[in-house]
Amino acid sequence: MAKIVTFMNNKGGVGKTVTTHSVGIAWAKLGKRVLFIDLDSQANLTAMLSKVDPTDEEVWERTLEDAFIEGPYVKDGLGLPIHHAEGYDNVDFVPSSLDLANFDQDTARADFREVILLDMLAKVRDSYDYILLDCPPAIQTLTTNALIAADYLVLVTDLSGKSVKGLEMIMNLHNKVVTNPRMNPNLKLLGVVVTRLERDKVNRGYLAVVQRTYGPYVVQPYIRKSTMVNRALSANESVYDMDPDGKVAAEYMAVSEELLMRIESDFAPEA
Repeated sequence: MAKIVTFMNNKGGVGKTVTTHSVGIAWAKLGKRVLFIDLDSQANLTAMLSKVDPTDEEVWERTLEDAFIEGPYVKDGLGLPIHHAEGYDNVDFVPSSLDLANFDQDTARADFREVILLDMLAKVRDSYDYILLDCPPAIQTLTTNALIAADYLVLVTDLSGKSVKGLEMIMNLHNKVVTNPRMNPNLKLLGVVVTRLERDKVNRGYLAVVQRTYGPYVVQPYIRKSTMVNRALSANESVYDMDPDGKVAAEYMAVSEELLMRIESDFAPEA
């Protein structure tokens, strides 16, 4: 049965989608069967996996939002619209769309809407080793769905004040989820991935805050700031394809291997 890993920060623009993509592709390269779920209405992860323009409404007959509206409880329902990722082995994905921004409105009358994602994933978990959730940069019902559905939480942050504050806000929601026996008391913090590292005084200051706050959960190596990451995102390519021998690709592979090791070794640092 697949382990479900969700990637979050309450602030956008921190490299969360590239990190989700890079970790999942690395795991697939290591022979794992991976399913990506794009929970962000900007659909950048969808674009990276499909090589299509996410604003083109004619591309997908059904998206994740359609599955949410239909709900997982309808007999003989269509379920999740799963597609194979272009150019990758062992990788599937569920596409997002701009319509996903309407999730709260479209599911307002749905029963148990905080567990819609959990129930949908239950039907496909046996087909994969890992399911990765790329979440929107906001705290909303969709974010709560992801935390309830997940086995592990990965925080992604650059070294700016708003991004580090965004981690705190996600952790506050995490704590509400794990302390409520009807939500997800088994959810574990897996790691904190630091992106866009620069060697300046501001970065060193916020890095010290992250290290002090999250201690052994901070994953090394840190991901350095590089134009290669933005180029990969713009070109809908993985960092491994864009610059296979580059330092950022090596850093992301090392981070991916560390996260995988933590899952397989049941990582549980002392408080």
